[in-house]
Amino acid sequence: MKDRYFVVAALLLVALSAAACSTKNTLLPLDASTTTAMDQDTMDQGTMDQGTMDHEDMVVEENSHDHDHGEMVDVSGVANPPEVSVTATPDGTGGATLDIATSNFTLVPANPPSDHQPGEGHLHIYVDGVSIAMVHETTVHLGDLSDGHHNIRVTVSTNDHRDYTLGETVIAASTEVMTTGGTAAQEADHTLALEVMDGMVMGGIQRLAVSVGEVVAITATSDTDDSLHIHAYDLTLELKAGQPSTLFVEASIPGVFEGELHHAGFQVLSLEVS
Repeated sequence: MKDRYFVVAALLLVALSAAACSTKNTLLPLDASTTTAMDQDTMDQGTMDQGTMDHEDMVVEENSHDHDHGEMVDVSGVANPPEVSVTATPDGTGGATLDIATSNFTLVPANPPSDHQPGEGHLHIYVDGVSIAMVHETTVHLGDLSDGHHNIRVTVSTNDHRDYTLGETVIAASTEVMTTGGTAAQEADHTLALEVMDGMVMGGIQRLAVSVGEVVAITATSDTDDSLHIHAYDLTLELKAGQPSTLFVEASIPGVFEGELHHAGFQVLSLEVS
């Protein structure tokens, strides 16, 4: 009888143990599923934080680049991006006074340089494609200009000297001025004329070979507003639809250089310097 009770008791213990193990086996997958979901939430949050951190790092990295003229700050997504306009009045003594107007923009001194602050910066002034000054004033006098026509271009720059742009288009204004009473007009050793109509260069890409030290006068006419850029020399000539504009290039760098229309995006000339 005792042996029978012992066997029954043993069977009951085995059954209870199996039930306990079965309960554990049922709970483990549930716990594992809950843990996996929690880890996934944590991972997703971590991924989101990493994306935000990369964006912040990018801004910090941009701010760390002082005087990097090769980069740009695109403000096409800003509701009221900076605007600029310019007029030029000759003074009769070989100079001209620029009257510049800006909006949606705060002008601050270019020096000492400082970190980028949105909507803040200074102006870069170009004469015949050559950068001559960085200013924060809106009235600027230019002197020592040669007699003749000059292309004046003003661009809007960040505190760390990058161009503000709308997409790939630099925010800028340009005008032409005819000066007299100054030094004799620059004489060119070579001239090159090109005309762009309906998205094509009339007569094909214009090519010219010159020697180092010679001066080339490039006169360009386009049926749409655009800008002519000479690679390596980093010269830019603003073009107004239907109005010829001239850029003087001193061939000081040997090599073969392309000239292209910035907005149209195609080559219009080739300059070989040897």
